[in-house]
Amino acid sequence: MTKKLIKSGVYDSFTTFRVFEVNNRNNFVKALKKLIKSNLIISGETRYENEGSIDFNNQFMKLRERRLKLFRESKEKGKLQPREIRGDIFQTKDKPEVTIKPIQNGIAIDAENNLIDNLVASQEYELGRIANLYNYEKKYTGFNSHDFKNVFLLYPCKAYIGEKVLYISFFLMIYKNGLATLNSKINIDGRDLNELSDSIYDLSLENVFLPEFLFSESSNNNYKKKGRCNSLREVEGVYKKYLGDLFNTNNFSMPFNFITLIDYKNRPDECFSEDNISFNRSLYNLLNAPVSEFTEKHDKPVREFIKTRYFETSYFHRYYGNNNRIISVYTKRIKDEFNSIYPNGEGGELADSHIYLVSLTGVINVIEALLFRKFINDNYVLSNLNTKTSMSQLLKLKIKSKNDSLLDLKRYYYSYGSLTELQEFMHYKCEDYTKSAIANQWSREIEDLIKLKREQFVSTLSILGPIITIILTLILSFPTIKQISEEIGVEQNSIFIYIIFNTAFIFLLLIVFVKQFIELFLRLSVILSNLAKKLRAIFKKLKK
Repeated sequence: MTKKLIKSGVYDSFTTFRVFEVNNRNNFVKALKKLIKSNLIISGETRYENEGSIDFNNQFMKLRERRLKLFRESKEKGKLQPREIRGDIFQTKDKPEVTIKPIQNGIAIDAENNLIDNLVASQEYELGRIANLYNYEKKYTGFNSHDFKNVFLLYPCKAYIGEKVLYISFFLMIYKNGLATLNSKINIDGRDLNELSDSIYDLSLENVFLPEFLFSESSNNNYKKKGRCNSLREVEGVYKKYLGDLFNTNNFSMPFNFITLIDYKNRPDECFSEDNISFNRSLYNLLNAPVSEFTEKHDKPVREFIKTRYFETSYFHRYYGNNNRIISVYTKRIKDEFNSIYPNGEGGELADSHIYLVSLTGVINVIEALLFRKFINDNYVLSNLNTKTSMSQLLKLKIKSKNDSLLDLKRYYYSYGSLTELQEFMHYKCEDYTKSAIANQWSREIEDLIKLKREQFVSTLSILGPIITIILTLILSFPTIKQISEEIGVEQNSIFIYIIFNTAFIFLLLIVFVKQFIELFLRLSVILSNLAKKLRAIFKKLKK
């Protein structure tokens, strides 16, 4: 099979999970503190009112210094670089340059480091990505991102493809509705489009290096080789295991995939055309991966499929969507547009990075919405419910589902019309991922079941009302029993007869109306439990 190489492209994978329940407004802050105390994150934010800055935290800065020290020591001794830094650090000058500048109260000494650590440099770019996403999100939605979420940069993964070193970045977004999203990002320059399709985006890797604390009992953040870890999904599994242990969960949603193709085989020249069958087939295979020689389609159905799957933002850019993937593609014209901004080539290698960032920021909110919908629907539809489930449990599930959805709805209240259109388009095209139609049907069934149970409860009360009245009458009717006992000459056994008669009657009622009594008991227990919680909250406030 002819290779269809990607000269410039990026692949992002997203998965959602729950980190806390929204039953206490302090849970969000507690989750953030737990994450900050862990070893996992390398970014930190400093905020002043509505402004702020993002930089590396202290533990990552210390790791950087240790890595540079290892490099200098190995070079001074003429030894091979340790495996954990091999291929990462390069010397740009023979000696560091020292600059002395006069300032108001004396002099300032600046020492320019003559070493570059590519692992650290790759993450410096990712800090900028977080800042840009914050800014663009406010522009697109009208809200500050911090009103809804916090974004953290995690320790990256270092891996090899042959002699080529890859740095896989990881991000964690924690939302105020209790959900979180793990995002991995990998450069796919030099990869084959067919490989992406055949593997369903589970890219092969070699010699994976991760911080030691991620896969061992050690708290050390030095990089060590991770055995039996040969693909992107297996690397993601290591991060998910750590996060699952940290937040006590193993419920992660099916990954959602986002690919940005900037320079690639069969790329259109000026504008897109439905008649470019080579381009159409490449997109078709990616959108329907895995596609084999046994499932390939003829040109016509491929063309018809592609015609219905894109959202065009300009004549040189489109988003294609299907199932659990969105693919962002550009024509060759994008480079001309970028060069018009930087006519003398000042953009240089930043061009592709900038194009990717624009591509991501245009669709990140839509991806988050799809992830939310998938997670909510899965936990709603796949919950262990049946006709025997109590009404209180059904109502609790409905309230939880609505609470998860409210944040997403609020985020798009002030958004641009184009963003709303894109979101609606992708929700429709990615229905096979979110399963919203099935979830909506399930919701209607639950509402019908709640209605029936409510009617059953009312009916139960109407039946039990007279029964309870009879029981109370019996309990209070000892004089009647005593009088009858006197007339039949068994006055000395009147108390015994009274107890036996009432016990037998109550036992008979329990057998006949057992379901109604259980439903009433459960309902009353929920009411009393909620009342007790409110009373405890009141007492706590009074103590303060």
